[in-house]
Amino acid sequence: MEFVSFQIPARNEKLQIASKALRDLLKRNHVDELVIDECDLALCELLNNIVKHAYDGEKHRIEIRLGMKKRMFFAEVEDDGLLAAAKRKRTGAAVKNKSQVGPYEMARVGKLMHDVKYQYRDEKNFWVISRMV
Repeated sequence: MEFVSFQIPARNEKLQIASKALRDLLKRNHVDELVIDECDLALCELLNNIVKHAYDGEKHRIEIRLGMKKRMFFAEVEDDGLLAAAKRKRTGAAVKNKSQVGPYEMARVGKLMHDVKYQYRDEKNFWVISRMV
């Protein structure tokens, strides 16, 4: 198993750090360029949503862990912003179940990745997105 962990400031101009790390990891593992683009788009969409919706303008850091296990790519993302379910409730977005995000914020991520999981614990949002590559 290969993985890389890092933190980035929760600001749009810093999201390219995660994009570069994802691309480097998947290229080292000989993943097709189209699949790399789709995984990159999914991660960027998730991070953009976190920056846009979780902090109400406050400055925070986002913890990211990217990995490959056999042919499975995964990204684990942790932030201490607003509870994602509370945000959905305020906007009236659909909620399928307590551990998964509804289609409002994450529809694109769900289409690009094979699995999207969300959990809130210890006053933090935990996201895991994964895909066979």
